[in-house]
Amino acid sequence: MSKRRITAKAKDFFAIVLKDPQRKSIPVILWDFLKHSLTKPAVAEQYFAKFLYRKGIDNYDDYMVTHKLQNIFWKMNDPHYNSIFDNKYLFEIFLRNHNLSVVNSFAYNINSLFFIEGSFEQINNEGEFRKFLMRVFAYASNDKTIFVKKTAGSGGGKNIFRISLKDLQTDKLLVEKLYHHVIADGYIFQEAIVQHEEINRLNPHCVNTMRIVSYTNQANGSRIMGGVFRIGLNDSYVDNTSSGGVYVGIDFENGVLKKEAFSDFTNGRAKTYFRHPVNNMEFDGFKIPFFAETVDLVIGAAALFPQVKIVGWDVALTPNGPVMVEGNELPSLVFEDITQNGLRKNPVFMEMYKEALSCQ
Repeated sequence: MSKRRITAKAKDFFAIVLKDPQRKSIPVILWDFLKHSLTKPAVAEQYFAKFLYRKGIDNYDDYMVTHKLQNIFWKMNDPHYNSIFDNKYLFEIFLRNHNLSVVNSFAYNINSLFFIEGSFEQINNEGEFRKFLMRVFAYASNDKTIFVKKTAGSGGGKNIFRISLKDLQTDKLLVEKLYHHVIADGYIFQEAIVQHEEINRLNPHCVNTMRIVSYTNQANGSRIMGGVFRIGLNDSYVDNTSSGGVYVGIDFENGVLKKEAFSDFTNGRAKTYFRHPVNNMEFDGFKIPFFAETVDLVIGAAALFPQVKIVGWDVALTPNGPVMVEGNELPSLVFEDITQNGLRKNPVFMEMYKEALSCQ
């Protein structure tokens, strides 16, 4: 990245901070940042990204997760087990084999080879691809819509396509575009999740998912460290913050949402919300359906991977209960640090922290 682009991004970053109505005064911000830069660089690193420049926040030492520390945590995970998380199709098969609720894929491909119904065929042009999609749609009962996701590498909502039966029949350019993406790599053709009606009240335009982080200790005991609910703010069919969505902390004692939703600096301009800006739904105290079942699902999944100590689980809620969407073996803990007002008081995090440092 050129120096000119870096300078422009820095100016934009500080412009966002200056316009933040919740910020401390400029002299206080400058003094805080300079003081911590000299005495506690770890705090200075987090000062802006974690909203420590806002009024009412002075427990700086409670914010723990620096880039260096997060990399140490990730090294606790045995990389030999990454393939189960990285390959969405393997992930589905593995969890289903252990009787855990997981999203269902109808088919998958490896470049020109397409697998469906226990057999495969080679597809060489858009016409053959269109016929293959018709076979896939024969299994799709949820409003005749499917998701096409890259088997590995769809993080942040990238490389995810939603296509309906109507699109297939009327939008030739969309099918052509999808074919050229799919044939160049490996994709899964996945069932569209029907979202619980209560979650539709938050946002009906996408499947809004929970990211729940688990930690498995040295005695192979799995516990939940925390989690957030990711909510779309627009009509995008993905809920990621990189696509303009927000995240709200989860109160695990009561199974409800916390009061404030956060966005990122790049796509959300670091805005925070106490109500959904489109439908005016209040976040604070929103009761999460099937919450006990969700916790059981995550703990059950984490127990299957004692070699992968820290995992971020993406869970969706349907009318029939929670369903696992995917697992992430390199989960960011930044959201947790923000929504929990610092992780130092989190006993699960501190247990992991002590284990990680003891292994250095």
